[in-house]
Amino acid sequence: MKRILIFCAVLALILSGCGKDTGKSIDFQSFCADLLTGGAFTEELIPVDTELGCAHYGIDQADCKQAMFYLSSGATAEELALFEARDAEALGRIKDAVNNRLRLQTDSFESYLPSEVPKLEKAIVFTRGNYVILIVADDYDSASNVLHEY
Repeated sequence: MKRILIFCAVLALILSGCGKDTGKSIDFQSFCADLLTGGAFTEELIPVDTELGCAHYGIDQADCKQAMFYLSSGATAEELALFEARDAEALGRIKDAVNNRLRLQTDSFESYLPSEVPKLEKAIVFTRGNYVILIVADDYDSASNVLHEY
């Protein structure tokens, strides 16, 4: 009986960890390298410094512990942005700014290059813990595969 109780207690501890956000950090450099070389994008994206990237998104740099941006030349709507928010309030502001950027880009590309709008409509906005990731890509299967590895 004692063995069964111990087994049940250990099993409960193991199962209680399943499906929870582990708070695992995301290595921005590795993630970007894997995504940028994984076939998700049709064009080589240009790295943009944090100050300029935050300005593009209308985000206060103070809201970010770290951020990384890769933008297109303008020939496509493709881009990649990663944020680690300072706290829950900053996370909300960052998510709002990312969604606003998507709306603005969609409006812009509707008149400029309508063939790119489907990429924006399928954009991945992923949130885990204090992280927000935006992926506007050509091949969302490739992008999703990399995303799920992290």
